[in-house]
Amino acid sequence: MATLIQAVTAFRPRVASKDTIGLDTLTVRLTHGSLVKTSIAQMVLYDLAEQIRIALLEGHPVSLPGVGRFSVSMGTDGRLRPNIRAASELRNALATPGAFKGDVVLRENIGLSTAELVAMWDEAHPEDPVELPPGVDLAA
Repeated sequence: MATLIQAVTAFRPRVASKDTIGLDTLTVRLTHGSLVKTSIAQMVLYDLAEQIRIALLEGHPVSLPGVGRFSVSMGTDGRLRPNIRAASELRNALATPGAFKGDVVLRENIGLSTAELVAMWDEAHPEDPVELPPGVDLAA
């Protein structure tokens, strides 16, 4: 029997992954049309990452306008974890209809309910229907 997670994962819409933009591409983009040399931009970005690391290790949160806020939390086990909260400008840009220019896999399934995704799985895999966990009712 298939799981609810299998069914939803198989048929939910999602952003298609593209190649990661690294430091080289980022510095070229940053310097395009400016007087800043690529080598200087690269040095500043390396230094920025180092300064964020140092500030966090000192217990200081770091806020970068338009990017986000970096801070540290501690679990009950004493381990430190970085927290990154995207800036509202970034969140708003992603929430703007039509602004996203990337590719979406299964775009036609945007807005479908979990029950509809499960029905799609069951139709595509009649030999392996979804078994819902106890207490889960998709009709609710």
